[in-house]
Amino acid sequence: MEFYIEIEQKTNGVWAPYIANDIQLQLIMLEPYYQVTMQRENENTYSYKFRVPQRLGVFRFVVDYTRYGLSFLDEQSEVSIIQWRHDAYPRYLTRAFPFYVSVMVLIGGFFFFIVAFLFSEIKEFKESKIDKPV
Repeated sequence: MEFYIEIEQKTNGVWAPYIANDIQLQLIMLEPYYQVTMQRENENTYSYKFRVPQRLGVFRFVVDYTRYGLSFLDEQSEVSIIQWRHDAYPRYLTRAFPFYVSVMVLIGGFFFFIVAFLFSEIKEFKESKIDKPV
């Protein structure tokens, strides 16, 4: 993953590239995963390349740069880190086999109960002497 930011400074009414070597980037989910100093790529572009963490979710890129005599720079952008392929992980996990078996047993038991209920005879209760009209 790469993050780029262009920073310019207005000096005497003219925009010029801002030159610094202490601009930091943070990759944050709930807590910072990376806090790194960005490298200068060309005149006014700073960048940093890194590997995505082994965690899926919504992350934020944060550049919070404050220096005396300059206006502060607060850049935040959100990105979603997701799996690229639908088959990145196996469909069935071997360690989840007991759960798969329990689901199949539950389906089989339900099917057996329905079949047994549908094909059973319902015997009528014999009328007792008390219920007979006189």
